Amino acid sequence: MWQHVQNFFGVGEDWVRPLPERWLRTDLIVAVASFVVGTSLLLSLSGTQIAPLDEPLWQQLLYTSVPSVAMVFRRRFPISAGLVAVAVIFLGSFWMPELTSMFTVQTLSFFLIYTAVAWARDRTHAMGFVAIIVLCLALWMAWLVAMTSGTAQIAETFDLGEGEELSFGRLMSWTYYNFAINIIFFAGATVLAGIAWWGARRQAKLREYSELLAAHAQSQTRQAVTNERLRIARELHDVVAHHVSAIGVHAGAARRVMERSDSAASRDTVASTLTQVESSSRQAVTEMRSLLGALRDTSEVEIDHAPLQDFSDDAGEAGPADAAGAADADRSPGAGPGLGGLEELAMSFEHDRPHVDLDIVEDPDIPRSAVPPAVSASLFRIAQESLSNVRAHSTASVARLTLRTGRARMAGTAEVPFAEVEVVDDGRPRHGTGGTGMGQLGMRERARSLGGVVEIGPRALGGYRVRVRLPLVRKES
Repeated sequence: MWQHVQNFFGVGEDWVRPLPERWLRTDLIVAVASFVVGTSLLLSLSGTQIAPLDEPLWQQLLYTSVPSVAMVFRRRFPISAGLVAVAVIFLGSFWMPELTSMFTVQTLSFFLIYTAVAWARDRTHAMGFVAIIVLCLALWMAWLVAMTSGTAQIAETFDLGEGEELSFGRLMSWTYYNFAINIIFFAGATVLAGIAWWGARRQAKLREYSELLAAHAQSQTRQAVTNERLRIARELHDVVAHHVSAIGVHAGAARRVMERSDSAASRDTVASTLTQVESSSRQAVTEMRSLLGALRDTSEVEIDHAPLQDFSDDAGEAGPADAAGAADADRSPGAGPGLGGLEELAMSFEHDRPHVDLDIVEDPDIPRSAVPPAVSASLFRIAQESLSNVRAHSTASVARLTLRTGRARMAGTAEVPFAEVEVVDDGRPRHGTGGTGMGQLGMRERARSLGGVVEIGPRALGGYRVRVRLPLVRKES
C-alpha cells in the first residue's frame, strides 16, 4: 500500500517538471482577474448586508486577497503556495467562516493545492504536503466536535430549539457530511494533480524520445552522406587513377620519342603508344559510365546489411561507416571486373612499365570464381591501385601480382576461407612523386569494411609490398 502511494506521487523520480513559457505572465493575469472578481463579490456582500461580518472591511479584503497573491508564484514555489491555501481554509474557518466558503476563495485554494502536488520539484515534499492536509483536516474536525463553538455551530445547522439536546446520531451525521465534503475537495485536487504530473512526465519523455529519434535520424543521414562521398571518392580514384596514370605515362613516352627521332620506327612506336592512350581513355570512360550508372540507379540495387566479421587486429569494432562500405562494395554496377579481370589488368602493362608477372595460387576447394562479388571487386581495385602506385611512384621495372585463396586463422579466429592479393616490386621511391595517401587510405577502408588484414610498406630487402587478405565469410548477427 505504501509503495503504491509513493508511486502515485512519483517519489524517487528524477524528472523535474519544467516551467512553461510565459508562465509568470499567465499566472499574473489569473491573479489580477481573481482579485478583481473576489473584491467585487466581497463589496457586494458587504453592501447588501447578506453576510454581515464583525471584522473590518480591510481585514476581509486582506483575507480574500491572499489566495490571489499566492497565484502569482504558485508554479515557482508550489509547496509554499499550497501551504498558503491550507492556512486560508483552516484558519479562515475559525476567523471568518462566511468568507471561507466564498466562491473565489474556494476556487483559488483548490488550484493552489492542485499546483502544490502537480508542480512540486521534490516529489517527497508533495507527499508530505498532502500528509499535512490530512493532519490539519483531522485536527479541525476534532476541534469542531469537541469545542463548544463547534457544538453551537452544529446546533445551528440542525435548528435545535432551546433545551433540545444534540443527539449522537445528528452529531455523527454532521461530522460525516463535513468530512466527506472536505475529503472530496482535497482528494479531488490531489488526484487531479497526480494525474496531471504523470501526464506531463509522459509528454516530456515522448518529446525527449522524439528529439532523440530526430537527432539519430539526422546523424544517420549525415553518416550516410559521408559514407556515400567516401565510396564515390574511392571508386573515382580507383577507376580513373589507373587509366589516367597510364595515359600520362604513354603521352610522355610518345612526346620523348617524337622529340628524339622522326624515323619510321619512331612513328610506329608513337602510334603504338597513342593506341595505348586511346585504349586507356576508352576504358576509363567505360568504367566511369558504369560507376555513374550505379550512382543514379539505387532503387534496384540490393544492399546486404548483414554485419561483417572483423578479422583485422587493429580494425576494432566495425561501425556504421564500415557496414556502409561493405554494402557499397556489393554494388556490382561500377564495382569493377573482379578477380576474373586480373589477367586483363596484367596485360594492360604489357607495353608499359612496370611489367607485371601474374601468379594465381588457388585452393582447389576455393576457386576464385567462388569468391563473393564484394570481396572480388575490392581485391581487384586494390590490385589495380597498387600497380598504379608502382608505375607512378617507383623505379621498378617489374612487379609481381599474386592471387591466393585458402584457409587460415585471422585475428585469433578459427580457420576461415580467404582470398588475398599481393603486389611486390623491387624498385625505389621515385624522387618528386610523393602522393596524397588517398589510394592507400582507400585500400585500408575497403579491407576494414570487409574484416580484412592489410600489410603495406617497404620490404626489408628493397622494394615495396601491398598485401590484403579478406575473409570469405560473414559473421552471423
